[in-house]
Amino acid sequence: MLFNEWQKAVFFMVEETMNKLLILLLIVFLASCASPRPQVFKSGSIAAEPVNEVTGVNYLIEEIDIAIQQNNFARAAEIVQRGLRITPDNAVLWQRFAVVEFEQGNYAQAEQNALRSIRFSPKDDELMGMNNNIIAAARELLE
Repeated sequence: MLFNEWQKAVFFMVEETMNKLLILLLIVFLASCASPRPQVFKSGSIAAEPVNEVTGVNYLIEEIDIAIQQNNFARAAEIVQRGLRITPDNAVLWQRFAVVEFEQGNYAQAEQNALRSIRFSPKDDELMGMNNNIIAAARELLE
């Protein structure tokens, strides 16, 4: 009789552990299936690539990207300005500010912000290309 009770207790513990393990595996599986947020902007040719790191100013950059994606340029500008108060020499923030100004029709300011971005990161070819696209498009629209 005692052996039977012991078997029941062990069986119950094994069953409980297996249930927890299955739940954990299900969570891991679902997390691995999650897809990243799409980074689609109104002016795709001048938009920056998404930032993968989500720390400090990079978190603000991600928030800016979301605001731009939602065409909420006033919110994006507010976040950019907050980021620039923290790191005024951040080339990516100046590039995002250029995108925001461009999307709002402030082409001269967009050009100036893109030039600032280039000044703070002259060796980043990808960022340089995006800034050059903004500058060219802004100049064309200003003519």
